[in-house]
Amino acid sequence: MAENNRKPLIIAGIVAGLVVLIFVVGVSLGGGDRPADSSLRARLAGIAPVAPLTTADLLLTAGRCSISGQQIFVRQGCRFSIAAFGGTFDLGPVTKRGTLDVLTAPGKVTVSMSIEGTDAAQELEPGASTDLTVGRGGGSLTVACPGSSPCLLQLSAP
Repeated sequence: MAENNRKPLIIAGIVAGLVVLIFVVGVSLGGGDRPADSSLRARLAGIAPVAPLTTADLLLTAGRCSISGQQIFVRQGCRFSIAAFGGTFDLGPVTKRGTLDVLTAPGKVTVSMSIEGTDAAQELEPGASTDLTVGRGGGSLTVACPGSSPCLLQLSAP
């Protein structure tokens, strides 16, 4: 058999081997014909790299706010931008996550996020918290404090 005639057979053998390997791995992870159990889904969900969202990621674009360490001091309202991240060839983290806690406020604090074209808003009582998740494209965070008294918020790792 000539060298040119064996190449298609070798390629077909490699492809068949990969198909069998993928099948065996899929069956072993999925438990045969049953759906994958929740512990497997939890393990697979933790594979993607996640970085903490910190106050260093927030850039004040409007309003009267100040940041000290993990705390955000809000006077009436402000807007922060969160820059895109991920690094060269998007090899960095897939998301950044943080928890925003309302430490003190004269009433309900309105927290709004705009992430990749989707807007979401939530009102938080003093002592309440919300989880913030930002994708590689970045976004914006808006905080509105009721009345003229300032609010104190804290951004920490989830």
